[in-house]
Amino acid sequence: MKVSSCLPDEYEQLVINWLRFNRRNSQPRNYYEQANLISDIGRFRLSNILNLDETPIPFEYLDGKTYDLTGSKTVSGKTEQSGWDKRQATLILYIFADGVARIRPKVIFHATSGDNIRQREGHLWHNGVTVEFNNSAYNNEELFLKFIETELLPALQNTHVAASTGPTSQHSSTEPNHQPYHESLLLMDVAGFHTTETVLEKLHSAQITTSLIPSGCTGLLQPLNTAVNKPFKSFLREFTDTYIDSQRNSNPLAPEKWTTSDKRVMVTHVVAEAWAAFTSEKAELIRKSFRDLGVTLPIDGSKDSEIRIKGFDHINIGNWMKDIPLPLPFRPLESHHSLPPETVQHDALEFVWTWENYIHPSNENPRILRPMGIQPTPPLQLIGIQPTPPLRLMGIQPTPPLRPMEIQPTPPLQPIGIQPTPPL
Repeated sequence: MKVSSCLPDEYEQLVINWLRFNRRNSQPRNYYEQANLISDIGRFRLSNILNLDETPIPFEYLDGKTYDLTGSKTVSGKTEQSGWDKRQATLILYIFADGVARIRPKVIFHATSGDNIRQREGHLWHNGVTVEFNNSAYNNEELFLKFIETELLPALQNTHVAASTGPTSQHSSTEPNHQPYHESLLLMDVAGFHTTETVLEKLHSAQITTSLIPSGCTGLLQPLNTAVNKPFKSFLREFTDTYIDSQRNSNPLAPEKWTTSDKRVMVTHVVAEAWAAFTSEKAELIRKSFRDLGVTLPIDGSKDSEIRIKGFDHINIGNWMKDIPLPLPFRPLESHHSLPPETVQHDALEFVWTWENYIHPSNENPRILRPMGIQPTPPLQLIGIQPTPPLRLMGIQPTPPLRPMEIQPTPPLQPIGIQPTPPL
């Protein structure tokens, strides 16, 4: 759990709302999706459900631990002389619900411009990570949009089965080698650059449903926080120690103080190697992290007893389609509009629960539903409309019958002034 994470007072309701949002959006939306379900977890495949998260790395993974021979009067840490106690980079990890590592970890380093650095030392970086630069050494909207276009969408597109017999998607294309995207579910926190209008529209256009984790609840609801980050840090420390030892052994005369370039190269290697080892050995742990949060459990609620969230017992999300059989036009859908910035007083949620006083049905407790803001439609009444009187022509008099003008008969033609010609 992140040190800065603190649970809001209403966190229990926020957690339930988030679980129900995922369950609702996992339901098939029409008969075609219902007929083509390939598993009981709903319309999202395991390969198209993922979680991403950013975490700072200060070039220091030993947490103050020191090593030396027993009995030594002075004991120093391996990184004591290197000045690695400040945050110099951000690490972004991506995990999929089937445990397969499809997207390489990303490291964002501090630099005004990374072009010169990339030319100078890029050949030394490990190719198991991607590297970016900016002034804050942190993610932002520009980098996130670039990631969506160049890494996320290709990774999701590659999970698509080309032989599709269903109707052509509105996102499909006639371009060569282009395949429509599968419906995907992306779990992420409500960081400002995750929730801009441009980002949400970009994700929505690629058929990616964004499940935004409520502020302060990432320690409970984010798979990377609940199951992955802590054990991965152990891998990171181990590979860091191994890398430092190997560098010292290969060059005993090298100066103790490492350059910033040396540190960047080291980070790319230890992150890439540690992540490869972790995803290989802990694939089942990654898969379980999604199940524990109910994300990949059957959508009929039959295995909700397997949900494991700290502070919650006997959670029952239920079957959305069965519990709330509303006509399609009245089923609440997620918003894809920009959200306000995350603050302590306000949780920027995309998945606000749209039912007031909802009580989950049980044998002792019948279903009680009261939709918010939807009143019965009264019978239509015509207001201010009087019967239309017969049309009357204004200023137009009837045309009188045509009367023939006086026409006198033509008299017979009579030759005038023509005498017979006398004989010669």
